[in-house]
Amino acid sequence: MTSITNIQQTPQEKQQLYLEKVNQFFGQVKKWLPTPFETVQTENALLEDKTGEYEVPLLSIIKKGVPTPDSVIANLLPEGISFLTGEDLIEIKGAWDEEEVAYIQEKNLIHTERNGKECLMDEGFETEGWYWIIKNKNQICPITKEVFLEIIKRVSDNQMELI
Repeated sequence: MTSITNIQQTPQEKQQLYLEKVNQFFGQVKKWLPTPFETVQTENALLEDKTGEYEVPLLSIIKKGVPTPDSVIANLLPEGISFLTGEDLIEIKGAWDEEEVAYIQEKNLIHTERNGKECLMDEGFETEGWYWIIKNKNQICPITKEVFLEIIKRVSDNQMELI
């Protein structure tokens, strides 16, 4: 992945960097899926975020040998760069629920005050990378193969339970 060190990035440079991170994440997802599942890149979508409009790839996780649309287990939908935090976001949406993952960097961490002490708003940051934003818990969890498969189980009504 290309790293742009200039703090004054153009909107197009930010978009390009976001797309590189998304493609890297999609590549990792393909490696993590067990045999009865595969990914299919669908058409690109037009996205608008704080950097402007641009096209992003969409990725579907499907069960092999099952006719469409019943084969779709989950869709990975890039959401762009957050207006509030500057984090890169991807929504993982299944028939049952949806979850969000974010590419979090130390410079984008948000601090809050709890019990008179400053602390991270979302606990669990270790190092720059993709994290699962755990709903209603103020926690984040680094994305690993096991964590990703758990997310897919949650959004797909446990359709991956067969693994």
